[in-house]
Amino acid sequence: MVKLGSLCTKIGSGATPRGGSKVYVSNGTAFVRSQNVYNEGFSSEGLVFIESGAANALNNVAVMEGDVLLNITGESVGRCCLFPKDIGPARVSQHVMIIRPDVKSLDNAYLRYWLISPSIQGDLAGFSAAGATRRALTKGMIEDLNINVPPLPEQRRIAAVLGALDDKIELNRKMNQTLEALAQALFKSWFVDFDGHDDLVESEIGPVPRGWEVGTLGQFVQFQNGYAFKSKDWQDEGIPVVKIGSVKPNIVDVENVSYVSEDVASSASRYRLDVGDILIGMTGYVGEVGRVPRVPVLPLLNQRVGRMVFGSIKEQELLYCFTYCLMRTQLFKEYVEKMSHGSAQANVSSKAILSFECARPVDGELMAFNNLIKPVLDRILIADEESRTLAELRDVLLPKLVSGELRVEEAEELVAEVV
Repeated sequence: MVKLGSLCTKIGSGATPRGGSKVYVSNGTAFVRSQNVYNEGFSSEGLVFIESGAANALNNVAVMEGDVLLNITGESVGRCCLFPKDIGPARVSQHVMIIRPDVKSLDNAYLRYWLISPSIQGDLAGFSAAGATRRALTKGMIEDLNINVPPLPEQRRIAAVLGALDDKIELNRKMNQTLEALAQALFKSWFVDFDGHDDLVESEIGPVPRGWEVGTLGQFVQFQNGYAFKSKDWQDEGIPVVKIGSVKPNIVDVENVSYVSEDVASSASRYRLDVGDILIGMTGYVGEVGRVPRVPVLPLLNQRVGRMVFGSIKEQELLYCFTYCLMRTQLFKEYVEKMSHGSAQANVSSKAILSFECARPVDGELMAFNNLIKPVLDRILIADEESRTLAELRDVLLPKLVSGELRVEEAEELVAEVV
């Protein structure tokens, strides 16, 4: 056990550029903020850039490839990742700390895994909450952390074992992005650009292939709103409930949910979701559409989240893939946002959602599209399930490896079986 400060060449937080957001530019030096730092890795979403003059004034908080970034304020305190090499020159905000290990004694990937281990995350949460109105970590707190330091080759082996799981998870994520894009591209080709159709007729929504019916979404799919659970129903564990914040594009987030007891769940049994159910957000981020993943315990549906329901098994076979891909288009998202109302928070009604005008292709084309795309959408759910299984294994191995409870050789054998 060694003080972390003695193993690093730099530990320090960033700074705010003079001028604040006024010096943001479309192409410049990356400026890393807390919303870019996650335990799962660096996120480029929301990454901003600052002009050269502002960047030069912040040379003392320049980020180097391999630096460990740690969020030190607010609700995201303790989140940690490695700075990726493909971002280029960067500076960090005052809410992010740079930890630069001495490469002769501490491996940066090992350090990152150690910092996101459950015990250290608990320590960081406790330190940040002590005696302050806002959660915050100081340089002194980080320097004084006692870290397990096995020999450098052992550190690298530990990081490699855990990294193999993370690499497979990332590979699945990228594959799912590709598969989702493929499904949307084929939908556009078939049902927006009408590739292969020469005989088009005019309709109230524009030219459509002859024989297609023009109507609304509600003419071929039904809608179920969620159950209005009471505040007293919520508890820390039990049967999961998908709330509005869980509806993410493509795959519903079943990690960040609320829970109710078995008794409460039984009284709301008709709101039990099935794998693959298409859900839509009706409040806040209206129009977000995702599908229920393959999970051991199927969740329940909360109010202000809608489920698309088909009239029969045959209708589902015909329309499932078409409906999902249609609702994932930018055109549909923009329509729902336009139909939403509310000054404090956007809201949209089921009536408005089902009033979306569209053309229903003939059954033969619907079935052909379903036969082509259903295996693609199924593969996305399988890869997502695999990733969650791998993440669970990583989270079990992580504390045991960094504490020395588990030998690296044993972990390597376990990982070799699944990646």
